[in-house]
Amino acid sequence: MSHQKIKIKINNVKDTMGQQVGAINDDRSLQPQGLHRDKIRQALNKFKRGQELTEIRILRTDQGTVSGYFDNVEALVDQAALYDGKYNTFMTLNQVKSELLDRSPNKLTIHAKQTTSDADIAKIKNILIDVDSMRPTGVSATNKEKAEAKKIAENIKPYLKEHGFPEPFEADSGNGYHLILPVDLENTPENVQLLKKFLEVLSFRFSTNTAEVDRTTYNPARITKLYGTVACKGDNTEERPHRRSELLYAPEQIVAATVEQIKAVADSLPEVCQQIPKANGTKWNIPELIEKHGLDLAFEKKLNGKHTIYVLGTCPWNSEHTNAAAYIIQFDNGAVAAGCHHNSCIGEDWQSLKKQLGESTVMEGLSENPSADKEPAKQSDVILELLSDCTLLHGDDGEEYASVEIDNKLYVYKLKTTKFKQFMLKRYYEAKKTAPGSEAVNQALEILAMKANFSDDEIEINRRVGMSEVGKYYYDLHHDSRYVQMTSTGCSIVTNPDVYFFQPKNMGRQVEPDFNAQPEDLINLIGKHFRIKNDQDVILFASYLVSCLIPGIPHPILILFGEKGSSKSTSMRMLKKIVDPARQDVLAMPSANSDLAVVLTNHYMPCFDNLTYLSVDKSNMLCMAATGGSISKRTL
Repeated sequence: MSHQKIKIKINNVKDTMGQQVGAINDDRSLQPQGLHRDKIRQALNKFKRGQELTEIRILRTDQGTVSGYFDNVEALVDQAALYDGKYNTFMTLNQVKSELLDRSPNKLTIHAKQTTSDADIAKIKNILIDVDSMRPTGVSATNKEKAEAKKIAENIKPYLKEHGFPEPFEADSGNGYHLILPVDLENTPENVQLLKKFLEVLSFRFSTNTAEVDRTTYNPARITKLYGTVACKGDNTEERPHRRSELLYAPEQIVAATVEQIKAVADSLPEVCQQIPKANGTKWNIPELIEKHGLDLAFEKKLNGKHTIYVLGTCPWNSEHTNAAAYIIQFDNGAVAAGCHHNSCIGEDWQSLKKQLGESTVMEGLSENPSADKEPAKQSDVILELLSDCTLLHGDDGEEYASVEIDNKLYVYKLKTTKFKQFMLKRYYEAKKTAPGSEAVNQALEILAMKANFSDDEIEINRRVGMSEVGKYYYDLHHDSRYVQMTSTGCSIVTNPDVYFFQPKNMGRQVEPDFNAQPEDLINLIGKHFRIKNDQDVILFASYLVSCLIPGIPHPILILFGEKGSSKSTSMRMLKKIVDPARQDVLAMPSANSDLAVVLTNHYMPCFDNLTYLSVDKSNMLCMAATGGSISKRTL
């Protein structure tokens, strides 16, 4: 993100009390100095309009989630001061419906049962442009990392000004920088999608490999730092200190950005970023091309965590464009796109770049002489061309998979299954209005399996739950490619997770969770709906239930026992519906070990009912599955 002078106070500036701003003394009181109270008060008076209702939320305290609703600034400052310096303190970004004041009027409530949802926002008043450094999860930024975020934030302001936007608020979040654009939008799905696309443009345009624009801050109930409070991420060390957030600048006159201005930026997202182009035969070596022609490569970065963007410091179409506005994108399927963000370069693309560089402008993989006689394409070749947008993977389970994006949603199919064959036939029939021969289908499948097996990396294929390399947890709802994403800042629904999921035939749909529910409710719910003998067993069962949703760890095997009629089977069915709903919820133990291996492969949580005996072999196999072992089995 780019923009002019952001008024930023560096860490070593000292306040009037002589205390270093941005670092917390080990023996400091949780009660902030009067100057810090003033910073919170001034930020609220400048940033919040009138007596707009605001929720204050403090997460993961010793007393659970702490939340309160405030239309009184002084009460808010007093209550927030009690937690400042010990926990991260957040506020709602947008205007909360006035009736929510009754939940916790001008006071903070521990173990809060409800917090603000998207439906509780009266109007969308702000767009948060959150610039953060790339760093390990759960720690504060170093000064160097934070400076990288500042560079991007400084680049965004002139870009917004150039597009006619009014002045934004500027804030130091403690570990990065915020630009907050005033808007005045109704809380509708259409406007939320517009803001999402707007942030995707800023991320595509300004994110680097050292800092990035958060693309997920578009939801109406977004919370942000309560400016003036301390950002407490990880341990407070000299290299990675806790710093005090601050509202750095507020425009004298608050003017709302218009829908037309937001839409103009949102519509500038290159079409190739909205719909990945199909590959057409040749795998281009973009780094080699850049070196061969002496193009000015500024840096590389990832698009949506998958595709590679090569950002050019100098535009190849117009050498006066020297602000890293030009780019070449290579997609995972081998397709290539290029362009420049400047209006004068509208219309420039990969084809014009190849012409500019003197590379072949004939479409890759086709004859130089379009009029030359050529044999009709074989059906298997046509199938492979129609599936060129698939990302081919070999899984850690020894199977081959294809990942396909359909209507901006990600689907993963196992090759050589009826489901994927039907997908192939659908693609072929839609293009040719006829059916391919079975031999052509089998030939194409063999080629796809070969490519999957020789793809670069072995990919972990998840069933029901998964965790990304950056510490994000996902739960597959198995409904319209929707997943629950869980991070240190909260939960949300996403359609393109950072990990790959496979959905076995028996997997069932899960209901959407209520993100307003509190962890403290779990014990009471278990006591209400399960017949468990004593409080100790309730706690043990709750711990087991939570562990079921954590991937990558050895999981205990739950054994339910009790008298006849004590609801053992009913409890097992309820547990299965909570963790891993399926069309067939409880199973009989297979007689053959090979059949048990198939069951364990196709169920995230297999539940076996009415066991009277368990052989040593089956016991060993269950233990291997619970602790992460694998079982080899011949195909037939």
